[in-house]
Amino acid sequence: MKIKKMFFYLILTLTLTSKVSANLYSNVIIENTTLEGNNTFSEKVYIKGRVTVSEGSKLTIREGTKVIFLFIDEEKDNIGESEILSQGKIEIMGTKENPVIFESDRKHKGSWLGLSIMNVDEPNIIKNAVFQDSYMALHAHFSNLNIENCIFKNNYRGFQSQEGKIRITNTKFFNNDTALQFRNSSALLKDIEIWDNKGGLNFLYSEADIENIKVHKNILFNVKIRHSKAKFKHIQVYESLQNFYSKNSQIEIDDILSANSNLRGLSFEESEIKITKARIKDNSLDGISLDNSNLWCNEVIYNNNARYDVYIKGKSAISNACLKDIKREKIFGVKDDFSSEH
Repeated sequence: MKIKKMFFYLILTLTLTSKVSANLYSNVIIENTTLEGNNTFSEKVYIKGRVTVSEGSKLTIREGTKVIFLFIDEEKDNIGESEILSQGKIEIMGTKENPVIFESDRKHKGSWLGLSIMNVDEPNIIKNAVFQDSYMALHAHFSNLNIENCIFKNNYRGFQSQEGKIRITNTKFFNNDTALQFRNSSALLKDIEIWDNKGGLNFLYSEADIENIKVHKNILFNVKIRHSKAKFKHIQVYESLQNFYSKNSQIEIDDILSANSNLRGLSFEESEIKITKARIKDNSLDGISLDNSNLWCNEVIYNNNARYDVYIKGKSAISNACLKDIKREKIFGVKDDFSSEH
């Protein structure tokens, strides 16, 4: 499988067919090559096979450059195998007017393998770039990335971090199978929009600080957080099967809209949650669901949730402010005297 193949190459030292010195590459094909020293891409650069940036080296990609991955499919699974694997520093320096484009000569999802950055402690900078039609467009492993003003579209996986330190701002993710996922990572996300993917924003064993994001119309879930710690400020989640789900996590939310979920507006399992300022409305099942979780609220408004505004089960506890102004028939799982502990 491709994913196993990529991970295998990430954890081993690679031996490639040729090595070249520092150079400027413009309107050329680079095939199965290791880049050493300082290297620059400009104009159009065609990648065939695996191009590696060696440890201690640097690759700079100038504004307006197109990096075009030539389609190779030795495994006959319609997934392209051309890729860049960097163990050195990456600087992608597009501008708003002239972004850097990563694409394939074949215009279909998965037609090139990805850009993978491995074991690079100093910040890698990725500005004003478009990643499209890849298998795993951008993958960071044990690395530090600053991503700004980028677009990820029509990839099987947009962005993935394993044990990384990641900052993403002013970036859009759409029409991917999975938009973003983090494992054992720390992330700062600000001014992000994620929509029309199969899965939206996914955290596992991670820490996140998230501000001003809109996550909507993702088929399976908008936001999923497990075994993690996350702070949200100014977030909109709407029109998904599952708008916001956490398990075994610590969550703080300041100002959230959760609407039009096919299931629940907010769902918490075995979690500790604090919510300030929330509008939870028009969800097809429940507004808030608690399962063996503890919830503290302030300034929560419910409107037109189909079954219950608050649904509580297991050994959960909820502050009285979470139940303010809710009709008794719109609450499940609290005592008859409206006591908040369950």
